[in-house]
Amino acid sequence: MGFSSILFLLFLGAITWFWLDTVRVLEIARTHCKRTCAQYHLQLLDDSVSVTGISLARNKRGQVVLQRNYRFEFHHAGEDVRTQGSLIMRGNQLMMIDIPEYMDSTFFEYGR
Repeated sequence: MGFSSILFLLFLGAITWFWLDTVRVLEIARTHCKRTCAQYHLQLLDDSVSVTGISLARNKRGQVVLQRNYRFEFHHAGEDVRTQGSLIMRGNQLMMIDIPEYMDSTFFEYGR
């Protein structure tokens, strides 16, 4: 097996890890959105969240992890308005969730 074949397999492994990790964190983010929306008697629309950005950040232990920013839409019963919320995941930890007009403060921080 040549050096280029080994590099290709390493690259393929990294892509596979990134994809599986992204799917896992997306499910965690969706669960946080559902739970928070239920807490405020809101409906998570389309039962989905979508990624808006990915960057590197440090977690509480100082390790470099992927930070993923998500957006989701929700509405309150009786209203026909779709409102956007946002969520930040650092690694697999929820760092912030923003549900405008429904939370006591604009951002609710976790993990500090």
